[in-house]
Amino acid sequence: MNIRSMPKTVELFTERAISRAKEICGKHLVSIYLFGGLASGEFTDDASDVDLLFIIDDRCPQEKKGKLEQALRSLEAKHGFLRLGQESPIFSIFASRTALFKSHFILRLQSLKNMDYVSMFYEGKGFDLPLGRILFPFAPSKLVIRNILTNAKILHGIDSIEALSPPSPSWSELNKAFLASLLMSIFGIFLSFITKSGSRFSMEAFKWYILNTHSFFKGSSSSVKKACTFFRTSFFHTWIITSRFCKLRKCYSRSFTFNFIVPFYITLFHMISSRSLTAH
Repeated sequence: MNIRSMPKTVELFTERAISRAKEICGKHLVSIYLFGGLASGEFTDDASDVDLLFIIDDRCPQEKKGKLEQALRSLEAKHGFLRLGQESPIFSIFASRTALFKSHFILRLQSLKNMDYVSMFYEGKGFDLPLGRILFPFAPSKLVIRNILTNAKILHGIDSIEALSPPSPSWSELNKAFLASLLMSIFGIFLSFITKSGSRFSMEAFKWYILNTHSFFKGSSSSVKKACTFFRTSFFHTWIITSRFCKLRKCYSRSFTFNFIVPFYITLFHMISSRSLTAH
């Protein structure tokens, strides 16, 4: 993927992130990928992060991995993608210690090749919170990894993903995606009363549910645009919430209405999807 085609702020951050990774890891750096909204051409300043995936070899010292983690975190904060100090303390914790709002993930090559989901989430700090290991079995890890791998665009190094077979989606994974998104959306409602960041959690809940559901039914990678189109054409009156979601992505503001209807719509979507699968 051509870095020059990115927005200027993203281009500068990405170039510096790649430069620091090469400087810190040297020959241990295998490849760097871009995934998420920017890779699919759906980046928005108000709602998107950059989503860079760094693959290092298994001989890379843990000290170098930790140094790279700190360097990337500093670059994210400097270029405004981590939003530390701009949002609530609760948002800052989730932004720095979960996969929800951060812009970089570092994995070891062998974990990727073995499709070792536990190791990948641990190495990438996808849910680096208390009880993270205990709650991991309830996360839709296969769907998340599948969406990342099928959407990734290589920026540097050897293409480590090309020969891999992304995991096939299962109904149990979609149930996990529903539960995780539902809980996050309810969390967003409570947060909306105490911080302007609350609607960001509701947006993430809605985004991940429609992405995972669309990917499950189509058997391929998804994007926000494709998922919104799928829901608008498949479910009655979904234009209300999808339109509000798209507006918030372009210009974020706290929206109590959106926060309260997200859990309802997610539950409704999932009930209809369940009946559809049962009928077939």
